[in-house]
Amino acid sequence: MLNKQLCNNEEALYILRYFDVKSKYDRDDVASAMNLVSELHEPSDVDNIAHMAYIMCHYMHPDVEDVIAMLIFRATSSGAISKNKCKNSFLSNRGIEYYDYSKTNLLEVRGMLQNDIPFDKDGKPQYTKDECIEIHIMHRVCDKMYKTLGTKMKRFHNAFVILDAYQMAREAHYWVKRSTGEPYITHPLMVADILADFGVESPVVAAAILHDVAEDTDITIDEPMYTMPPQRMRTPLRRLRQTSCRRKTPSG
Repeated sequence: MLNKQLCNNEEALYILRYFDVKSKYDRDDVASAMNLVSELHEPSDVDNIAHMAYIMCHYMHPDVEDVIAMLIFRATSSGAISKNKCKNSFLSNRGIEYYDYSKTNLLEVRGMLQNDIPFDKDGKPQYTKDECIEIHIMHRVCDKMYKTLGTKMKRFHNAFVILDAYQMAREAHYWVKRSTGEPYITHPLMVADILADFGVESPVVAAAILHDVAEDTDITIDEPMYTMPPQRMRTPLRRLRQTSCRRKTPSG
């Protein structure tokens, strides 16, 4: 399925194995996207693009359109691929859907580039346009990971608190990556996902989502009380304070 340039790429093979478990049609479409990218780019660029898709599959839970968007966005943004060529490159009939999904990412990032990119001490943007698009595509996957929490929660009497917590954590961590390359918020989301599997109450899940906001950003534990409905945030903040106090107590 993969061409000669990719058949020995371990990360590309991992991506195919990831989708082989889900659907052979998705696997074949991802292979088609990787082959298309390899035809349009130098080998070193192909390895870098495949690596970003590998990060998504290894550390997150992407759908096929998210991985394909990561694979082909550079080609679509540079004009190296037309909608018709994209349509004819896939074994399924979803080529146009993949193309439109990738273009949607480009349009959304274009508006974000004007105001939201962080700058370094010299006043230069910390990320290039391509890096911003990669981050944006990954955060689309994070948004889907957040939505799966709702299907796992056993008690919904205070479910909106999870949305409040996620929106704050997403904004606080948006431009931060983990050392392995995925968005930082994937860790709080996975902790929350584990707790949801245990059937804990929604305030506990919300506290899990917020725990690194209190530790690793400029936002204090008390700040959510002023930016979110206090009746929804009071319990998660109490959980965070209890955890913070336990961590600061010297072991005896």
